[in-house]
Amino acid sequence: MSVAKAALLEPQEEIEVPVFKKALVLGGGIAGIQAALDVLNNALKR
Repeated sequence: MSVAKAALLEPQEEIEVPVFKKALVLGGGIAGIQAALDVLNNALKR
């Protein structure tokens, strides 16, 4: 039944969305600090 319904679907319209190179890390525990360091290190490599 689901496969039959899927055959009737039409593709959705593609849209473009702006991408901002910003990050917000919530939390100051071990995971939060590691996430902040990962963001910093990845930003410096570019």
